[in-house]
Amino acid sequence: MTTKYSQWAAAALFAFLIAGAIFKPQDAFASTAVAQAEEIRARVYDIPYQVDPRGPEYISAVEGILTADQIAVTLGAAAAPAFAASGADQRLPTLEEFARSVVTGTPGQVVGVYVPEVLALRVVPQPEGNLNFVDKSRGTATLFQLASPFGVTGLLAHNYLSGQLFFKLSAGQEVWVVYGDGQTRRYVVRPLLRYQALEPRNTRGDLVDLSTGGQQTTGEVLARVYTGGDRVTFQTCIAKKGDRSWGRLFVIAEPAE
Repeated sequence: MTTKYSQWAAAALFAFLIAGAIFKPQDAFASTAVAQAEEIRARVYDIPYQVDPRGPEYISAVEGILTADQIAVTLGAAAAPAFAASGADQRLPTLEEFARSVVTGTPGQVVGVYVPEVLALRVVPQPEGNLNFVDKSRGTATLFQLASPFGVTGLLAHNYLSGQLFFKLSAGQEVWVVYGDGQTRRYVVRPLLRYQALEPRNTRGDLVDLSTGGQQTTGEVLARVYTGGDRVTFQTCIAKKGDRSWGRLFVIAEPAE
């Protein structure tokens, strides 16, 4: 569907824009209080990468970030998962129940993504003209609008929110995309791609494939995951060594036969 030039051009555009979406998220609707709470939670998430979470240093590190009142409130919120199948008293809705909860009546509009026993996420669009937007609400993924012209459903989420569920995906799992009129389309997870970013804050920096050790440019990786026709691509960051942007995770689902 695309030429080598158009793939390269698309990849270059993705490299420029997606870094803002994943590494420098914006949320025009978040209040200052919510933004501060998210920052506190993110700092708490980093602590296990710096000290042994089983030792006394962990509690001291937490207390260094939070006041006594914030410990009670924020840690509870931080521990709460997105809409996921975890916990004895928590279950996902059925696909039919979930589809009914997200329908908008608009055919062709992606409104949800469902993976049995793993996740049920509402999908929200990026606001017109705001290509850096990644929703910061729990239980949501953001539709990457620049992937759509290439036939790809790109789903973005922060690794400290719904993106944490992407790590539970594995080859062979079913993925259901839900549309605004209630129609669904089935995909199957194929490759899971993990990369280390040699320069996490450099949007054009090279990436190292963690399965092969091979080094690739950002453009080569993004052309691989965001072109090629009908597929679903989940993307989030890999956190390591206290850096929430240490690496990249891409999970690709192909149409079920």
